[in-house]
Amino acid sequence: MIKIAICDDIREQCDEIKTIWEQSVDCNFAYELQIFLSAEDLLQSYAQGMRYDLLVLDIKMNDINGMEAAKQIRQMDCDVKIIFLTAYDQYMRDAFDVSAMHYLDKPVDAVKLKTLFRQVIRAYQDAHYAVHIPVINADGMEETVKLFTSEIMYCESYNRKVTVRLTSGEVYITRLKLGQLEQELRSRNFVRIHMSFLVNIKYMRRINRQQVVLKYQEREYTLPVSRKQKDFVEQVFLDYRTGDYKP
Repeated sequence: MIKIAICDDIREQCDEIKTIWEQSVDCNFAYELQIFLSAEDLLQSYAQGMRYDLLVLDIKMNDINGMEAAKQIRQMDCDVKIIFLTAYDQYMRDAFDVSAMHYLDKPVDAVKLKTLFRQVIRAYQDAHYAVHIPVINADGMEETVKLFTSEIMYCESYNRKVTVRLTSGEVYITRLKLGQLEQELRSRNFVRIHMSFLVNIKYMRRINRQQVVLKYQEREYTLPVSRKQKDFVEQVFLDYRTGDYKP
């Protein structure tokens, strides 16, 4: 379950952010949301062992401001995503020091914040969702492996088998049909670009003529996109990058 903390010393602002979050999630998406009216209360929560996946912090607050709170939190939690909300531009440079995900001006632009929230949700789902796939091991026998969908770059169908390529460079071979994998992975941001290829949208970098380029760190793969699918794939790619994509 994803955990979110909103911290602002104005209750109405907290309620507004909470409403925008609720409008950004599907009805069956589980989450826990807490509101803090001071940075001191948020830091006390951390001191008691609580951890969050996302912090939405106002910067200008009484006593400890949001930026100072974020610096202290970073010493305890290097993974939490942070979104700053403020009416003061002078803090923007400091946001980089705590690896903030984003910095939004007040009054809050609901459309921009929804886009950020959906990016957080998508990343959380990708990181925590896994599939169990029967693969052919080195002895030619079948065994079931657990693969996190966030680590699958693409699947390729060839000669009645499917190759599953991971971000690590590892490759698994399965006798499952590509259509079966598509049904399993479609809701996890995978798109069929060709009768033989199913790709993870998060690794798509560009579409050139009849090709899709995937990249992760130094690994880059160029795959064919069918003429029939090209317009659809381009729209999916655009929607994903703008935060509007819904599987």
